[in-house]
Amino acid sequence: MKKWLPVIGTGALAVSLAACGAQTENGLTVEEVFAKSAEASEEVNSMHAEMAIEQTITSEEMDMSTSMDMAVDMVVEPLAMHQEGTVIIKAPEMPEMPMEMEMYMTPEGIYMHDGMSGGWIKMPGDDVEQMQAMMNQQAADPAEQLEQLEPFQDDFTFEETEEAYVLSLDASGEEFQQLLDQEMENLADQLGAEGAETLGEVEIKSVQYKIDINKETYMTESLDMTMDLSMTAEGETVDVIQKVESVFSQFDEIEAISVPQDIIDQAQEF
Repeated sequence: MKKWLPVIGTGALAVSLAACGAQTENGLTVEEVFAKSAEASEEVNSMHAEMAIEQTITSEEMDMSTSMDMAVDMVVEPLAMHQEGTVIIKAPEMPEMPMEMEMYMTPEGIYMHDGMSGGWIKMPGDDVEQMQAMMNQQAADPAEQLEQLEPFQDDFTFEETEEAYVLSLDASGEEFQQLLDQEMENLADQLGAEGAETLGEVEIKSVQYKIDINKETYMTESLDMTMDLSMTAEGETVDVIQKVESVFSQFDEIEAISVPQDIIDQAQEF
């Protein structure tokens, strides 16, 4: 999962980019829409997300597909997250078995539910730092993000519905590779030498995004992404097609996220 976080996170960066010169029906330029969206997002300290992720992996050794339905609560300050959902893995000669997943990440640590034993595991401190570093990386300076995405501004299209501004991107892998390479370098710096080796080399073939921004609140309400890529690590290359559908809600309605005491008491150190 860690390998795909920077890829998914790149989608969030696309929210900062406008199709130059376009205007909304009420006379706002797209640049102004995104400025308002960025301002609104900066003021939000918590949110809820419903995510559906479909991933197909093809290699010389095997083909495998994964379906994930996740519900995520997140608080920015102090940084904390509660995630739960179901994962289904399909592979040749492997029984299809849904796996329930649940995780808490708070300043006190990362606690993961062990579906096999039914118990809980507390992850090492290094894992907490890496996870927090990856999440913090997605909250980079918006001005810097805009500068990174400037080469792709001509690839965006813009339209309106009754309730939302809709931004779409359909980019070739070559156009998008530069941005991904930069994000991977940033992530490697956070993970250190040993962690960076596990990232391998990623080549983007194509990517599509569709982002809906609420016309009244200027909050990003949904983000759909489809990405076709290949990854090479330790001499093995795999082809990956990933589709992500995300719906965001409950802005500033989540006051705090804490790990229940019974989970803390029973968790085993990993």
